Amino acid sequence: MCFKIADAEIRQLMMNIHERMRKIFLKLCYFSIVLLLAACKSDTATKQTSDEEKASKTEDNTAVVNPAKTIVFFGDSLTAGYGLDDEEDAFPGHIQKTIDSLGLDYTVINSGVSGETTSGGKNRINWVLNQKPDIFVLELGANDGLRGVLLSETKENLQAIIDAVQ
Repeated sequence: MCFKIADAEIRQLMMNIHERMRKIFLKLCYFSIVLLLAACKSDTATKQTSDEEKASKTEDNTAVVNPAKTIVFFGDSLTAGYGLDDEEDAFPGHIQKTIDSLGLDYTVINSGVSGETTSGGKNRINWVLNQKPDIFVLELGANDGLRGVLLSETKENLQAIIDAVQ
């Protein structure tokens, strides 16, 4: 009976640790994105007038509006929003709301797949890159660790994804 109590306590402790790590990871993601947006905003402010002046013209001298730039979030269940009532509550959705509130011309694409490993990401990267993203955010590797994938294999897969994006 002592072992059952200890097992239950261990399971609860592991669940608490998992939840804390998830919250820390999300905070890190939010911070990274805010930093990215701040860098984009300062760059956008300095180029805004020159972009307006450089609007391309068609043969009949009408201006062509440049489409919104895209940000692709490529990841696992943390990106996909697994377990959330609304997928828009996942961090890519929050980033889109922040971008919209800042009036920036970016569209966020959530390419998160729950349970995704770096191997699976490597296999689907070319399909995602058909969207021709302007900014690419990579969030993979947690499921590799949970499944006991060798760190060298995870690193190799991540490097293949990075090489494909570059």
